Amino acid sequence: MTLLLYDKLPTQNLQQHATILLVGTHGVGKSTLAHALLAEQERANLAIQIRKVVALPLPTSGSASTRPKIDFVVFMLDMTSKLSLDLLKSAIQQVDIEYLIGKSCIVATHVDMLHLASIEVDEIDQLLLTYELPFLQINQLNEQQRAGIAQRILRQARVAVGRANHMTPAIVAAMERALVTSTLINDDS
Repeated sequence: MTLLLYDKLPTQNLQQHATILLVGTHGVGKSTLAHALLAEQERANLAIQIRKVVALPLPTSGSASTRPKIDFVVFMLDMTSKLSLDLLKSAIQQVDIEYLIGKSCIVATHVDMLHLASIEVDEIDQLLLTYELPFLQINQLNEQQRAGIAQRILRQARVAVGRANHMTPAIVAAMERALVTSTLINDDS
């Protein structure tokens, strides 16, 4: 089943709550990131529920009504695995374009093992240009990096569920594009 933005509407529960979907191969670090997100949720003032899957589309077994509304999608990429990149490309195609605007990001893991990298930087650049997703890199052995990435994801999820005043995912995406553009212009000067 393709992940659609409006296939599940929020419940009447007004508690600040978000469901985050972690998508990635086995060994990419989904559990490590999940623990970091859970550790930082109080600081972000956002209760979270985390779901983990290896690939999309989501399984159709059982009733779709038992699945919570997915508020934010984290695509995880193991920099040492070409299979991870292939699954990422496949998963992104299963997600409604509206999720890709401020409601998702890519987290690259094993960046501390670039000597073992099997993914070309050009392939990642092309993916980022095509989908305009935020790209975060993490050395999962570094506790500060784990906490920092978790905080950033939770800030993005907070905006995605409408818990940030006067901010929408589209505004955040536009600001990020403007920041990247101005950085590139300043670097060329």
